[in-house]
Amino acid sequence: MILFSIVFIAFFLFPSLSYPMDISNPLSPPELGPSPRSAGRGGASIVETDIEGDPFINPAKGSRVENEFAFAYPTIVYYRNRNTYLYEYRYNSYNDGSSATYLDETISPSIPIGGFYRIKDFFFGGSIGYTGSFISHEYNWTNSSIVGAYAFKGSISDKISLNGLDASLIAGYRYSILSIGLLGKTSNFIGTNTINDKNSRDIHSKYDLKEGMDAISTGLLLNAGEARDISAVFSINSLETKSNPKSYTINSMPQDLRYLLSDKEKGKGYDLIIEFRQGLAEEFTVGARAGYAYFSSKPRTDSSYWNSEGKRWHRAYIFGLGMSWHPGSWSIIASDLIFSPFIMEWKDLSRGNYLPSPSKSNTEENGLKILLRTGIEGPVSDNFLLRAGVILNWNKTEFTSSYRSSDSAYTYYRSYTGLHANTMALTTGASYVISRVRIDLMVRLDNKTSCSALTTTEQFGIVTFF
Repeated sequence: MILFSIVFIAFFLFPSLSYPMDISNPLSPPELGPSPRSAGRGGASIVETDIEGDPFINPAKGSRVENEFAFAYPTIVYYRNRNTYLYEYRYNSYNDGSSATYLDETISPSIPIGGFYRIKDFFFGGSIGYTGSFISHEYNWTNSSIVGAYAFKGSISDKISLNGLDASLIAGYRYSILSIGLLGKTSNFIGTNTINDKNSRDIHSKYDLKEGMDAISTGLLLNAGEARDISAVFSINSLETKSNPKSYTINSMPQDLRYLLSDKEKGKGYDLIIEFRQGLAEEFTVGARAGYAYFSSKPRTDSSYWNSEGKRWHRAYIFGLGMSWHPGSWSIIASDLIFSPFIMEWKDLSRGNYLPSPSKSNTEENGLKILLRTGIEGPVSDNFLLRAGVILNWNKTEFTSSYRSSDSAYTYYRSYTGLHANTMALTTGASYVISRVRIDLMVRLDNKTSCSALTTTEQFGIVTFF
């Protein structure tokens, strides 16, 4: 009790803390587990339980926690991507072509801290902390056209700095074989976006960024026997973002401040996840997962000379199978296979003083993600465990976009298709137990083969049971 109180007092003494990413949403099938222990063995989660992380996805699973504990999971994610894209456009009877080279780098640190506590059949938990993202973009393009007047080159550098605070709170109750729980999450980020456009003239702009995300989830867990259970979690999510101009220069001409844009977006959605687990033998268990997610939003862009209103929506499905084997020589051998088809669409209507008539754009995206995760964990001694895992992510997307503006003077139309990204990740980790303290370490390396992207994740965990 004393240690648990110290941990929650530390919430307010150390604001640089947060909880790892939410892995319950079918739009992004779970890859990185909420704790270093599960993530180090490939993140297989359909059948295997993660006592520290599961309640922060389905709060009803908090009833499985037998001993109170406190945790801290510092995490650093580094992402680097270099890629070249080719586009083809149709402009009336002419064909245009362009190529673009991207270089993206991102560093995202987070240091979550939290804990869990039980009073008879009631259980409570929470986490709070800081999370940040520091992003750098380099974008270079070349455009060529049969209409020679339209050929040009350009270069843009873009830097984003975001700092945020995450918080989660869990409460639940267990009655006989049935457990129910409630989970609330909130995240608030502030930052800046600085853009330097070096084309025919120098353009510098800076924006203030704000982003807020909230979710409330209700969970259900039915323990239908020692080797069987059914669980479900339903979540309602909301998102609000703002990008407001802070400063702007173009060859030291302050009158061009009117060109600076202000963006904002509001959206709401929901998702449902259902899981089933069945033991077939003393050492072998199988399971299944199904889910659905829907999200819609309304983005808006305003300036003194131009504005745009849009509608966006997407929906996704998830179907997963899992298995776990606990042989005598190793503690865990587990695997997941997840299929997730998705559909996205967004439409924009733009108008302004310089437009003879409003312009319309429409974009559709249809895709399928297939995710395979497998991992192994085994003891080296009574206090030391090693683990390793492999994650394969295949993504096929058909992407179409069109733009049209018509008046008595001209008609303009363009479209392009194609997008895909495949990922292979290797994970490794270890745990060492000292008395009632468990120390975890996880390192993950991702290689996105289709776009020359590399991601490394390092996670260090300390869990104290009492």
